[in-house]
Amino acid sequence: MNAIEVTATESKRCACERLFDVFELAEAVFLELPPQQVLINVQRVNRAWQEVVNNSMPLQQALFFRPITSEPLQFVQSFRENRGGSWRFRCEGDQAATVYEHPLLGQLVMDQLQPSSAVVRPEASWRKQLLTQPPVSFVTLITGDVRAAVKAKEVGVTMGSVHALVELSPTSSTAISDWSMWQSYLHQWRQYPAARALEMLKTN
Repeated sequence: MNAIEVTATESKRCACERLFDVFELAEAVFLELPPQQVLINVQRVNRAWQEVVNNSMPLQQALFFRPITSEPLQFVQSFRENRGGSWRFRCEGDQAATVYEHPLLGQLVMDQLQPSSAVVRPEASWRKQLLTQPPVSFVTLITGDVRAAVKAKEVGVTMGSVHALVELSPTSSTAISDWSMWQSYLHQWRQYPAARALEMLKTN
């Protein structure tokens, strides 16, 4: 490689680095990546990239760290509906909302798989993630004949709050009431650009 080629390579590298120095440009690039890649790979590159992810509202929403609505959903009972009710906002006239569950709910919370020790450490970031998007105000866990309510402290029920209750009965099978009403986000989490995944989450 001659001096001209070296200079050209260095110029390209510098241009790329300058691009990621601009928050809006870096955010736009990361929004073209699947949420899973953003969470697992992008944040590990360096602190600057991690700061972009942490300070980007759309990325935080696509990653389930921040709610896509100003208030959590309520379960409104109705005998006219097949499942006894639906998730809605406070206004009774609102139509039923589509609820998407956290893509790792089964693995991390409901113990369908045995996670690694690094994943289950107390400070793991997934504990702060919302259980659903839009967030819900409460869920009911069913363990055998026992039912226990998990209520939202702030913006919505989190993965950590549900997991903490599941851990109290490690040998029992646990389910979430009305879980079947939620939609899967796993494919979008792995395959969709974060911007497109977020657009889908907000379609209600």
